[in-house]
Amino acid sequence: YPDPTEPAVWLAGASGLIRIESRTSFKHHSHCNVYIRQVSVGGVMIKRGERVKSATGQRLRFTFAAPFYQGEEKTLYRCRLQGYEEQWTEWSRETRKDYTNLEPGLNVFNVQAKNLYGDISETASFSFTLLPPWYRTWWAYSFYILCSLLLVWVVVRWRWAQLIREKERLEGIVTQRTAEIHSKNEQLRDMA
Repeated sequence: YPDPTEPAVWLAGASGLIRIESRTSFKHHSHCNVYIRQVSVGGVMIKRGERVKSATGQRLRFTFAAPFYQGEEKTLYRCRLQGYEEQWTEWSRETRKDYTNLEPGLNVFNVQAKNLYGDISETASFSFTLLPPWYRTWWAYSFYILCSLLLVWVVVRWRWAQLIREKERLEGIVTQRTAEIHSKNEQLRDMA
């Protein structure tokens, strides 16, 4: 029932009478939330705590949203990847962020939203650790060192064997020449 004396409308409901005043100014709820909706590696969605074989060199995508439905098209987002980016990105309407070629280690993705009233949400975070590829692990480096030492040992042994053969060849030549000199000396003594 529209109230003829005031700018108000009366509604009857199961739980009682409701009065709606049109002169009441709208007070917005200043609480704004943002959620990381999806994280994917190479187009495959992953869950918190899930291990991914290798993300090195692949595209890592974060998708996020803020459930603030008043002026939803005016909601802005900014994000950063701690350990990779020092500063937050500029505010934009983009609801996803891609990263490629990240270095192994601990990373934390952060995102914030700002609604049409300028209210900034709490930071939503997603922590993850990128493991190095197998050829950059401690056991791979141990294997490389072991192979290097083995290669040095083989080269030294091979060179040592060459030196022994060369020594034996030279000793043979010296023995042969010494025998020739003794033979010449014998001939010279016999002639004298």
